[in-house]
Amino acid sequence: MSSKPADVQWPYHRLPWSTVILYGAGAGFLGVAVMTASEKVEQLFTGRANSEVPGKMLARLLGTKPRSAEQLWRLNMAMHYGLRLLVDQTLENWTGIGALPWTWPVGEQIINLAHKAVYAMATGYFTEL
Repeated sequence: MSSKPADVQWPYHRLPWSTVILYGAGAGFLGVAVMTASEKVEQLFTGRANSEVPGKMLARLLGTKPRSAEQLWRLNMAMHYGLRLLVDQTLENWTGIGALPWTWPVGEQIINLAHKAVYAMATGYFTEL
């Protein structure tokens, strides 16, 4: 049983699926950009280092070990902007490189949740434009 009054007309926009997917992907991309910027500002204040977990995880998946900081950085970027968009935390835990978020120190959990809130708000904002 719906609690919606029968006389309320909800807005309905008929858009092609390609447009809907493009809007969603675009809003998600812009949300990531805003979240990344907020992380960099936070790191300036907290002194927290960049995460190397994505690069280490990709190295483990490929059966290799980074031989330099530059190679680790490249693996990190490939993971951040490639596979991670699809599977993120699942692969980190499966390879044993990452840890379940609720096992992180409380301060890291708070920072992570704050950045995810920025991402959610930015993505929602760009979706509504």
